[in-house]
Amino acid sequence: SSCEHARQVFQDTQRLRCCSIADNCSVNLLIAKLIGIPHMNCHSHLLASEVNKMIAFDSLSPNSLSQTVDSVAARMLKAKQSLKNRAVLRSLTTLVPKLNNKTRWSSISNMLHRFVRIREKLIEASAHADSDLPIDDTSAFGRRVKKFSEMMGELTIATLDLQTRLKKLCDCRETLNWLIEDIQVNRVTVESPS
Repeated sequence: SSCEHARQVFQDTQRLRCCSIADNCSVNLLIAKLIGIPHMNCHSHLLASEVNKMIAFDSLSPNSLSQTVDSVAARMLKAKQSLKNRAVLRSLTTLVPKLNNKTRWSSISNMLHRFVRIREKLIEASAHADSDLPIDDTSAFGRRVKKFSEMMGELTIATLDLQTRLKKLCDCRETLNWLIEDIQVNRVTVESPS
């Protein structure tokens, strides 16, 4: 079986035998157990979990990150799904709305960044006769989205930095420490509109 083959490979190469790093789905846990190696949680999944907790923090506040992300996602979805809205927006810009992919937290950053870039065109499109695009054109909402876009962008830059090949472990630790500190600070300050 494939488990026997994997066990044979690991037994033959003891110096390579370290651990399994993956999410905690039952298959990954079982394979690590059958092969006889320790299992560690995937740090990417742990980071995604922490970012999702940060986004959900204080989700009842109308100015929270969670409410802002939901509001932007609803507007981007309306702009992308409606043929009329897409046609109007296409006549104003070549950039298309990006949607949030629930399985990738980094898509939130991409969606917020794209919203900031096309916000003026979305406002212009919402005033068009053929459009039924609802948009919050207040400057407070625009500033809040821009602030959260920059905050999520910093997290994305740090995680891309962690994916650099042959990066020294001590450099990864510095980046992870910064990320954890930044997430904790953002949990506390996420509701201030500044």
